[in-house]
Amino acid sequence: MGTLYLDWSGDAGFKFRRASSRFIAFACVTCPPSATEALTRLRVDYQLRANFCFHFTSASRLIKRPFFTALAKTAFMGVVFRVDKHKLERKFQTMGGDVLIARFAAEVVSQLPKHTLNKATLLIDGNRDEAALARKLRVTISERLRGGAVYLKRTAMRPACEEDGLQVADMLAGAAASEHLEENALLGYLGDKVQLTDYTGG
Repeated sequence: MGTLYLDWSGDAGFKFRRASSRFIAFACVTCPPSATEALTRLRVDYQLRANFCFHFTSASRLIKRPFFTALAKTAFMGVVFRVDKHKLERKFQTMGGDVLIARFAAEVVSQLPKHTLNKATLLIDGNRDEAALARKLRVTISERLRGGAVYLKRTAMRPACEEDGLQVADMLAGAAASEHLEENALLGYLGDKVQLTDYTGG
């Protein structure tokens, strides 16, 4: 039993002329002590606050590469699932935002090894009072995992600033969802620690 961390980057909208993102990417990761230690050292080395929260969209370009370089040296693992909304079937365009997010969040979680998933606690980036979204995520993920004969012990929302694991998930999802190749390439620093999958339909 352990703790897993889930976050996504991008939005669930399809109004591309009104700034809806082209991609939405989901990341589910582990965060062993070595990863937490690496982030703590990074904060010290770059003279950041002890409680500095790594967030891809607001992080300086100068800190992104060191973040991925440091993370690559740890024992963490994760899965990233990227969706190009331009290529989605119409059925997804008619879904509510929470439904679409839950659908793909369940997909990324299900790609983790069974031994990592079974009886794990899943923490999801968000406010504790987002009851409707939390419920939708919990139900959809549970239904998706049921076919694999595994179950989560607990699912809960947490602000990313409270959990280094959620910040790792945010940084991975942000790199995958970016429309800039140099930012996508940051995932390459992580080698086989991360499985990146693009949605191809179904």
